[in-house]
Amino acid sequence: MIKKLRIKFILVSLLSILLVLSITIGSINIYNYVRMKNDINDNLTSIIDGGEERRIEGEEPKMNMPDGEKPQGFDGP
Repeated sequence: MIKKLRIKFILVSLLSILLVLSITIGSINIYNYVRMKNDINDNLTSIIDGGEERRIEGEEPKMNMPDGEKPQGFDGP
């Protein structure tokens, strides 16, 4: 009797933990998906409107210069 009750308790507790983790991880993934989709739409809208795309943190802007020319103020090698 006690052994059956212990097994049922363990199963119920494992299922409840699994449910809580699934809801938490699912919510985080949905939030990230929506945020990424909005960022992509904002960037594409900005590009279509003729503005510059938003700069990603830590990424250097790309410079499309003809071969051999350097932008003003360029002190690199």
